[in-house]
Amino acid sequence: MEGLAKLYGAKIVLGEATVAELERTSPEAFSELALRELDRVRVKGRSSAVAVYEVLMRSESPLELAPQLELFQKAHRCMLVADFEGARIHLESVLTAWPHDLVARILRERCEVYIEDPGLFEREYDAGVRILTAK
Repeated sequence: MEGLAKLYGAKIVLGEATVAELERTSPEAFSELALRELDRVRVKGRSSAVAVYEVLMRSESPLELAPQLELFQKAHRCMLVADFEGARIHLESVLTAWPHDLVARILRERCEVYIEDPGLFEREYDAGVRILTAK
């Protein structure tokens, strides 16, 4: 997960199994966490894909963060269907609210690269899963 945190510019990244276990064992504490799905990835040496989430370290409650989290999710959904312009627009809105959001900035830059070279997206993703060639 440390390598994924660097790749996405996030401080804390959790895999879907950890998120599910937190939700199952500590529902009250889980409800206090602000999470956003970054991607579905398949890492080198693994055959299955996993969802990865960022833990947002913000003073606002998850409820207060909901509008920005929804914009980020819209951007994420756009990226998965290769609507990079739509994703870029949603990420710009996230950055208007959170100008120092490194994850949104990195993903916006990735959208701009994909707009210039759509074939790169096809090489990096397979059925909505980002294929990572290095750990």
